[in-house]
Amino acid sequence: MKDCWYKPGRMDGGMKLMGLLVLILIVAWWVYMLSWHKKAEANGPPTPPANNVLNPSSPDGPQVTFPEQARSDNPEVNNFIVGFLNTLLANDYKAYRLHVTQRREPINMKAFDEGYGRVKAIEVKGVTKVESAKGFQGSELEGVPLPVYRVAAHVTLRDNSERNVDIWVFKEGNHWVSSN
Repeated sequence: MKDCWYKPGRMDGGMKLMGLLVLILIVAWWVYMLSWHKKAEANGPPTPPANNVLNPSSPDGPQVTFPEQARSDNPEVNNFIVGFLNTLLANDYKAYRLHVTQRREPINMKAFDEGYGRVKAIEVKGVTKVESAKGFQGSELEGVPLPVYRVAAHVTLRDNSERNVDIWVFKEGNHWVSSN
């Protein structure tokens, strides 16, 4: 055992230096985390990014507007609508499926892509809170709990034809969803 580099019960200088470096790293990490935690407490909870801004359309994609005067007095509903419109602008079918009610089968991916190619512009004209669910009897919205919001939009297609479209926004569980 004379030639063995390690002897039980003996710590050479390299081992002491390694232990000291590990200890310094642990203390430095602890001080950093403590200062970060104090800074986070002083600033309050993190603010989620603003979701009330429409992402710009690509030059060949639809142009979408949601003017301030057309918005609801409920910021959650406005944020949902902006998120939904951004999903349409991004032509993101998977995100679209997450925005649509589970009460009915949403349009398929092919129809979604075709619709994206046909739409030239969407303008939200107004968001109004529905006061009574009486008009939903016999429709796919029958039994939807209030509040329900009607989103009135004007759609211009690439062939220059125009349509007025109503979309219904309501909660399914804890999440806002669109009727289509």
